[in-house]
Amino acid sequence: VSSGLKRAEALVESGNLEAVRALLREPIFSEFLGYSPGVRGNAANLKPSAALVAAGADRDEVQDLLLTLKRLDEFCLANRVVIFNEEDLAQVKDLMATSGRDGSPSGKLDLGEARELLKEANDGVARVRSQIR
Repeated sequence: VSSGLKRAEALVESGNLEAVRALLREPIFSEFLGYSPGVRGNAANLKPSAALVAAGADRDEVQDLLLTLKRLDEFCLANRVVIFNEEDLAQVKDLMATSGRDGSPSGKLDLGEARELLKEANDGVARVRSQIR
């Protein structure tokens, strides 16, 4: 899980938010932790894996970790840019080039929230790891 989060950090820094979402659906998160994002905003799907709880992990700690991953997934979903064709790509490039003029926002995505969520997830993994027998 830690190496998966390290990969997610690199993907966030490169702005590849859709790849972060795909990574969170890999078996290490979905099967080992029990992460199942479900419908956006539905935290009821976040049930810790029974094997992890049986190994001594605190259910509430794992649920907190799953909620953090869900928040990261939602950040990535809300901030992704979908390019359907060359015209879309040209418009996005034009928008990014003109942003930042006349005091407007810089056009760069603020990744601070994603970085903080990844730090929180790493801390959660460390807590859960310390509980496993």
